[in-house]
Amino acid sequence: MSFLAPLRLLLLVPVAALVVTYVLMQRRRRKYAVRFASMDLLDKVAPRRSGWRRHVAAGLLGLAAVAMVVGLARPTVETTVEAEGGVVVLAIDTSLSMDATDVQPNRLDAAIAEATAFVDGLPEAIEVGLVSFDGTARVLVMPTIDHETVVTAISGLETGPGTAGGDAIHASLTAIEAAQSDDETALRGAGAQPEVSDEDADGAPTATIVLLSDGATTQGSDVLEAAEIAADSGVPISTITYGTEAGTVTVDGEVVPVPPDAETMEEVAETTGGLSFEAASPDELAAVYADLEGDLGNQTEQREITLIVVAIGFFVLLAGAALSMVWTGRFP
Repeated sequence: MSFLAPLRLLLLVPVAALVVTYVLMQRRRRKYAVRFASMDLLDKVAPRRSGWRRHVAAGLLGLAAVAMVVGLARPTVETTVEAEGGVVVLAIDTSLSMDATDVQPNRLDAAIAEATAFVDGLPEAIEVGLVSFDGTARVLVMPTIDHETVVTAISGLETGPGTAGGDAIHASLTAIEAAQSDDETALRGAGAQPEVSDEDADGAPTATIVLLSDGATTQGSDVLEAAEIAADSGVPISTITYGTEAGTVTVDGEVVPVPPDAETMEEVAETTGGLSFEAASPDELAAVYADLEGDLGNQTEQREITLIVVAIGFFVLLAGAALSMVWTGRFP
């Protein structure tokens, strides 16, 4: 729990002082009763039974005061809600190494199936784009809320020679910039100003890149330099290193090993503040996408619970007053 007006909690000081005063007064009362009454008459002068009842009523009133002060401080709690917007660009490696069958039926087919499930599971308000890359990087679908279009494009992915991971990041950043620019233009065209979400205000990203690759970059721009640009733009890249050390493909009759480059992929994620995953099977890839879906499809926000706390304090106050009147015949 946090507070929007924490300085108001200083009002708990006089409440604490009141509690201390009450305790001291009760001790003095008992002390004087012992001094001026015989032990036989003590229970009549300071009856124990009514005493604990009186303390219960007083305690409830004290709790009510605490609740009221806490309510004045405007308490908030963190809640998880479905994301109301944002941009996610899937950058999927379609190099020839994705034909490796160490992941059944092969790396690309398994990646297509799980990426499809991932897109289907994202909230409708999130714009999803698709970039494929082999020797070159191509924006197949600009970020859109039409997830079906993205799914259709994913199903048509095919492999080609080369791996241009750095170019894929550049293409993804360009797509994100265009999408965010279009959103802002559309708002202004409708006579509205773009709203800054809680995530914007807190510095959290409204766009991210999910980069799936099974090998080292062999063509185009350097992937780590591209990651630095993404970091400067405030766009995190979550990486998925896909495949096993045993992966091979046959090129011109020659068997070529295609082990994944987990070290570079992890560095890309760390550089940009994204998440880093490794997957060596369809089940592991499905689990990775499930984690990403929960991370990207939900957002945390602070929910103010002032009314709830004040209501609790009010009902505790009523309970204390009612018990006092029932047990002692008077309001404390």
